[in-house]
Amino acid sequence: MTQPKILLVDDEKANLKVLSALLKNDAEISMAISGQQAIDKSLALNPDLILLDVIMPKMDGFETIQKLKSIAATSQIPVIFITGLNSPEKEKLGLTLGAVDYIYKPFNSEVVKARVATQLEIIRQRKELQQLSQELAHASEIKSRFLANMSHEIRTPLTAVIGYAESILAGEIDAQEQYNAISIINNSGQHLLSLLNDILDISKVE
Repeated sequence: MTQPKILLVDDEKANLKVLSALLKNDAEISMAISGQQAIDKSLALNPDLILLDVIMPKMDGFETIQKLKSIAATSQIPVIFITGLNSPEKEKLGLTLGAVDYIYKPFNSEVVKARVATQLEIIRQRKELQQLSQELAHASEIKSRFLANMSHEIRTPLTAVIGYAESILAGEIDAQEQYNAISIINNSGQHLLSLLNDILDISKVE
């Protein structure tokens, strides 16, 4: 099974080292030391999850997540903020901007692992649902094509059966031609029976 990809973003290399050591057994780790580098690596690597420091020079975490969410290719990547701030207002701002969770400094290893594991599990389940949705859509398309084809296959011989039967009843076919007409009705009926048996066999399989 392919390991999930996590992008760690922090201008403090010591923090990157600690987080990488905590998570390297559970994911493929990439690192960035600035907001712009985080955006560039997100576009290049398409990580499953980003751990993003709030306080960084030039472009802080809030500005970085805004840019990530404004780019179609990165807008759906979940972001967990890393912060040493203890501010409900800042936390609310981060969640409003699209962060899925917060990890606080100094790091508690068990908490970090638990929060990351929770998000990775949500990501895994989302991917499974997307794959199932695609499979169901494909199955529905096949079923629609099958029904359209069966409709045509059934209508053609049925039209012949009804048409010749009505002509015979109306006296429009003379005695010499009746045998041929009845033969066509019989052949069409046999073809219809074969089609219906096939459809019933497919229903049993389903």
